[in-house]
Amino acid sequence: MSVAGAATATKDYIYYDHPLAAHDTIHVCTGITLNETDVVRVYVSTSDVSFSIFGVETTREQST
Repeated sequence: MSVAGAATATKDYIYYDHPLAAHDTIHVCTGITLNETDVVRVYVSTSDVSFSIFGVETTREQST
């Protein structure tokens, strides 16, 4: 995740240089909070990897 769309840095990766064999699956369940301008990026060294991300959007109720 890159805060406010900043350039990607090594600290932004959840996994870095992690080997992934054919037909492997990695499931990561983590509590990451994103702001509207944050960016999630995925980098792989091959073209036969897929990536999915799921989340929940929460909003604060405004008191009147």
